[in-house]
Amino acid sequence: MPLKISAAVPTYNSEKIIKECLDSLIAQTHPFDEIIIVDNASTDRTREIIEAYPFKKILLEKNMERCFSRNTGWQAARNELVAIIENDSVYDKHWVEKVLESIENGADAVVDRRAVYKPETFISRMNDEFFTVRMLKNEYKPYSAWVFRKSILEELGGYDEGQVGFEDMELGTRLIKKGYKIAYQPDALSSHAGEPSTLKQELKRSWWFGIRAHKYYKKYPDEFPYARFIGLSILTFSILQPYLLVMLLMGGSILLLIKFIQMKMNPVYALAEAVLSIMRSWVFFIAYVISSIDRTRRR
Repeated sequence: MPLKISAAVPTYNSEKIIKECLDSLIAQTHPFDEIIIVDNASTDRTREIIEAYPFKKILLEKNMERCFSRNTGWQAARNELVAIIENDSVYDKHWVEKVLESIENGADAVVDRRAVYKPETFISRMNDEFFTVRMLKNEYKPYSAWVFRKSILEELGGYDEGQVGFEDMELGTRLIKKGYKIAYQPDALSSHAGEPSTLKQELKRSWWFGIRAHKYYKKYPDEFPYARFIGLSILTFSILQPYLLVMLLMGGSILLLIKFIQMKMNPVYALAEAVLSIMRSWVFFIAYVISSIDRTRRR
């Protein structure tokens, strides 16, 4: 019996790209058997745009965060396979076809290959380059998924609605700990418009994740990055010794640069990614520490 797949599309204030997203779902070489849109109380033109599509729609009257709308979407699905669609992504026409190949080969869940949607700035082109070299390497190890067997989501209880920011990783952790297999499908490509395109957006995003990390590490203490945080603690205290700070930053950047060059990344982007990787980690660490001291900052 052919596999049937539903698409759950949680959306919120996505008027700029939701039409292109939905059109890419319609254009699949292997069509979705069902598409469900869950609008999370959008305040822009999103609802007006989605009304033009003959899909099942669930219109929330109060914004309930993305984990709730994702759970609402997959729970409403009729088919055994459910794809959680990002409303700010555009999907290659072979996406469903390739995802189903992984399921037919024994996967319980599938993660696709990500690219940056229309990279126009240096930062966005660098991120796109990094996605390409990281996710086209055979040793890429998936830790989250976008397509699931619905029976597994029912068994696991779906997304933990208290893990906003880490919900994908948290669900993937539970799935793997239960012994299920996540397959990485490099030929299923999605282009994500939500990636940072400026330095400010990069650092703001790292801060956003840093103040939301406590719940995940409390639930999975074995996942806590002790070695990385020790290194970042030393880096932070080295501010008192500027020469030491410069040496540590240069040393760390050089090591990362070598790693990225070995991954065959463009040297210019590799250097920028090396420096930015340290900045991202440092901002994440500082946000985590501050929110540890001042719990009112946690999210």
